[in-house]
Amino acid sequence: MPVMDDFDAMRRIRQEPAAVAIAQIAADAGVDLNAALERLGGLQDVYRNALAAFVVDLLVMPSQLSAYAQNMQHNNSRDDARRLMHTVKGLAATIGATALSTAAASGEQAMGNSPDEQQVVLICDQVGTVITRALPGLQALSAVV
Repeated sequence: MPVMDDFDAMRRIRQEPAAVAIAQIAADAGVDLNAALERLGGLQDVYRNALAAFVVDLLVMPSQLSAYAQNMQHNNSRDDARRLMHTVKGLAATIGATALSTAAASGEQAMGNSPDEQQVVLICDQVGTVITRALPGLQALSAVV
């Protein structure tokens, strides 16, 4: 959907039944399409590609976070987990998944506070759970945009 105000969006939704489905799927996935498209200069193809790539990346991220948490004896695991959360934060914001971006930002911040091993496991599990919950809605959105 192009960037538009609420009145234009409603007018378009009434004219295009497919737009109703996209708007509903986006809402269910917790994605603000208008904000994301505005951020990307209204470039729908760029949004579509970014969303598709992000969904593919998200598929492995919960297991990556779990692996980092379980391998704390490796010096870089804590930093790797924090970097992954930073990546999720930025990409989720780009595609308009604000709740996912906020959860990843909270995890990233918590990882920066020198958590102990038990806290790292908890933080990684929490962010992984948010990713896992967001994934089906983002996959559905990716299939229709």
